[in-house]
Amino acid sequence: MPLQKSIFEDTQNSCGVTFLEDYIIQGMVYNYIIKAKNNNIHFCVNLVESIPKMTGITSLELSRILGILLDNAFEAALDNTDIENRKVIFAACIRNEDIIYIVKNKYGYRPDIAKLFSHDYSTKGSKHGRGLAIAKRIIDEHEEALMNIEIQQEWFVAKVLLNNEKNN
Repeated sequence: MPLQKSIFEDTQNSCGVTFLEDYIIQGMVYNYIIKAKNNNIHFCVNLVESIPKMTGITSLELSRILGILLDNAFEAALDNTDIENRKVIFAACIRNEDIIYIVKNKYGYRPDIAKLFSHDYSTKGSKHGRGLAIAKRIIDEHEEALMNIEIQQEWFVAKVLLNNEKNN
């Protein structure tokens, strides 16, 4: 079966992506769907409403932040030897005037939350650990943006909140 056909037959992964009005983010999520298929990762895209393109934070900046979060989630999934736990969830929703992006993944090694945004802190060894520091720096440059990282049972959860009210 051709790769393209198998990707788009999996409606759990691809049907909600069109709710992303930012085509750069939409294309990025499609790319991760392909990456998940190629790496035997269960990637669930949970989008049930239109997610507008922001004006305060650029598409490039948002794709950089979400790309870092998704790359980290995929690396953690690939490190998991239990194939059943190779799970990554990408979701977005609107609450009040806020757009919330969520990236969740099962983790094998519990990270030190207090050190996560430190330059060069990594659970993956040397020459890693810059991604979350870069994402935080981009978030800190925007008054309308916040990022929260937490552990919820066996899930590592990263949330990016963009205040649409401050954005207009």
